[in-house]
Amino acid sequence: MNIIQNIPIGYKFKRRDKKRHDVETVLDIFETFSRNTGDLIETRYLVAHEFMGQMVTDRVPITTIQMGSKQ
Repeated sequence: MNIIQNIPIGYKFKRRDKKRHDVETVLDIFETFSRNTGDLIETRYLVAHEFMGQMVTDRVPITTIQMGSKQ
C-alpha cells in the first residue's frame, strides 16, 4: 500500500465512505504550532466537494485522505 506523506493542494480523492461517492479536492493546509516550543501540533486539510450546485467544505486529518482512493 502506498501511503502518501506530503499531500499537495489540488490533490483529488474519494472518501472511504459507502454513502458518499463525491470526489473531494484539497484546497488548503492548516498547521497548528505550539506557542511555547514551536513544535507542530496538528495538521488539518481543507477539502471541498460539490453538492447540489454548492461547494461544501470540511477540515479533515491526513488519515482521511490517505485512506481515500486517488482520482
